[in-house]
Amino acid sequence: MSDLFLPKDKDKFFLKCTIACIALLIGIHIYLSITLFDSSSKMFALLHIVMILILMVMFLTILPKGIVPVAISCLG
Repeated sequence: MSDLFLPKDKDKFFLKCTIACIALLIGIHIYLSITLFDSSSKMFALLHIVMILILMVMFLTILPKGIVPVAISCLG
């Protein structure tokens, strides 16, 4: 069981997770650019919540790396 949590495998998992999150954010951005949404609709609020959750997942993949990557990520 400990073979599953080697640093290289964990880094690959975090990288795959970050790439998937960026792809989802790009997809949401393109979808919102193509369509017109009423900012008071429930769908718009749902998309905001989904985007915040995706960004939280991306932040959680950077968090174990240390304070310097977190600071760089926050500045970016």
